[in-house]
Amino acid sequence: DTVPISVVQTVLNYASINKWHTKWISERLSELMLENETINLDQYSNTMKLLDLNPKLAPELHIQALGDNILDRCKAICRSKYFDLIGTIFAILSVLFVTIEVSNRPVNTDYMDLVAFTLPMAIANCCFLLYFALEIILKAWAFGPLNFFRSSTMHILEATVAFTCFILQILFLVIHGTPIVSMM
Repeated sequence: DTVPISVVQTVLNYASINKWHTKWISERLSELMLENETINLDQYSNTMKLLDLNPKLAPELHIQALGDNILDRCKAICRSKYFDLIGTIFAILSVLFVTIEVSNRPVNTDYMDLVAFTLPMAIANCCFLLYFALEIILKAWAFGPLNFFRSSTMHILEATVAFTCFILQILFLVIHGTPIVSMM
């Protein structure tokens, strides 16, 4: 149940994979080649986990294969494309909820109807803002603050927007005691 590493390297060279991923996978395969000329399924799976890492966030970061350390695994999750995808989905949902919440105001003239309709969306948006702030903190922890913020100016903008919105939402809740804007 093993395959020669040279076969895996040949397939890797002809596969349409990002150069960054190819480099790291080739490096890992070379390390394995020093131990043995063949690779088993577990070694292959662990090596291909490198495909889950996002090269745009920290291209110069030396990332090791996932080990048994829980902190390393958590950092790998925060670096993954799936973590970015979840953040994008939550951002789209947040925009949709705000749009529905704002567009419903002229329809409802009764404040209690408005509260019943918009309160769940307002609470969900508060949760989204909390998630966005935590996402920035987790990504900065996973990549290291300097690597994360130096890798893209969009990360600085994203962090600024997330924390500003979160702080403004907290201030609004403290002042008004509710996430819903009064109609008066």
